[in-house]
Amino acid sequence: MNDPYEINLEKRLAYLEKTNRFKMMALDLTRELGEFNSSINQLKTPRTIFEKCQARASQILDFKQMAFLLVDENDSDFHLYHCSPETGKNHLEKEIDVLIEDGTFSRAVLEKKPVTAYSKDFNNQLLLHVLSTVSRVRGMFIGVLEKKSKHIEEASFELFSILMAHCANTLESFELYSQLRTSNDRLKDKVDQLSSSESCLKNEIREKTVIESMRQNAEIQKKFLEEKLWQAQKMESIGLLAGGIAHDFNNILSIIVNYTSLSLSGLQEDSQLYNNLKKVQVASNRAIGLARKLYTIGRKDDHKKDIINIINTIYETVDLLKPSLGKNIEVSINIMDKDLLVLAEETRIQQILMNLITNAGQAIGQAIGQAIGQAIGQDTPNKTGKIIISASKTDIVDEKPLLNINLTPGSYAKLSVADDGPGIEDTIMKWVFDPYFSTKKGKDNSGLGLAVVHGIVKNYKGTIDVQTEMGRGTTFIIYLPIADRKKTGRKTWQTNNLTF
Repeated sequence: MNDPYEINLEKRLAYLEKTNRFKMMALDLTRELGEFNSSINQLKTPRTIFEKCQARASQILDFKQMAFLLVDENDSDFHLYHCSPETGKNHLEKEIDVLIEDGTFSRAVLEKKPVTAYSKDFNNQLLLHVLSTVSRVRGMFIGVLEKKSKHIEEASFELFSILMAHCANTLESFELYSQLRTSNDRLKDKVDQLSSSESCLKNEIREKTVIESMRQNAEIQKKFLEEKLWQAQKMESIGLLAGGIAHDFNNILSIIVNYTSLSLSGLQEDSQLYNNLKKVQVASNRAIGLARKLYTIGRKDDHKKDIINIINTIYETVDLLKPSLGKNIEVSINIMDKDLLVLAEETRIQQILMNLITNAGQAIGQAIGQAIGQAIGQDTPNKTGKIIISASKTDIVDEKPLLNINLTPGSYAKLSVADDGPGIEDTIMKWVFDPYFSTKKGKDNSGLGLAVVHGIVKNYKGTIDVQTEMGRGTTFIIYLPIADRKKTGRKTWQTNNLTF
């Protein structure tokens, strides 16, 4: 008769051996994908990424067929991009339609872990796993399993989730490098155009040297266009850089989060090591929040948009901020039109207003503090300040680069926040929208406020202008496209009130 103690010891040794094998496989997976990331910038299409992940997936689980779907950012639709083998592609597309109709597709998007389901004829079992990063959902993996999921070890599912996370992050890297290449090509074209324009301008000036005023105006226009081009390209490059930093930061965090969760699952909750790792997990989640904020500065910020009336948002935001501004600051609202409808998320419009109004209040507060400081030993001045928030509808008939607005002709909501503070010096005007630039002191002044405002306005296909005069105050003017009530949306796949 076998000794029960020896049987339990053998089971324990087998379990430890399986666990170590799983950890070594996870480390090997991380190393290989990390080495592969270094060559992402040379890829023209994401097909190689899917082939690499497909090869690794077949080492973890047995599949009859594997397919990868990608999300189109323009219409938010899922499209089947890669299928292996190709012979069963049409049948698999029909299975995807069934998964959408019964809600399995939506559940896979929400749960962000392996989800299994039977095929329509119950002859096969399918495995779904969303490809998601911190910024957005990027696609979906669908595989036909060789054997039923109840025969698959849980450790294999965990390792498969790590593989899908790396696949999603690699897709994000590929997109970032593609944007950088496009940005560089666009910058080169614009520089060539500018050089050509400059050459033509010099020829005209030589031919019309008698008319000095025309030469001066041409030089002023040329300089202005160069500054606008440089500022636009600088903000685009900074936005891409911020998105790249957030992406690389997230890649590191994903490894920390995965291994922390993996380690926590094998520890007692009352152990000191468990408490230490819990603190690591909390700190990692905070860092993920910072990464999301960096994405807002310059990269495409996907969120649900609705047609909203910004007039209501203005009144609600002012009511919220008035108590924090102080009794020495008077806030007035000047509304020219009853309805100003834009396609946006209300919280983003509130974020724009809160940043601009708070900045205006701080500028006025600085001026009041200086006036009181200069009056030491004299009667304390009753210094007050004003913030004026205006909103109206305006029509852009033609592009007007010389008026600091460069917009496609059409109807726009014009929103302005003006203060009678000290104004902004010419030497720092060019930096006001740069991330991490701030003239205010203190640890809470991150310098991201106006950079985030610029990023939101840019994402909504609008523009922002600044008018300032030393000693007279500053006005920030925002133009957002007016929304069309009658506009219908594009065809999308909808599942259980979720639109992709």
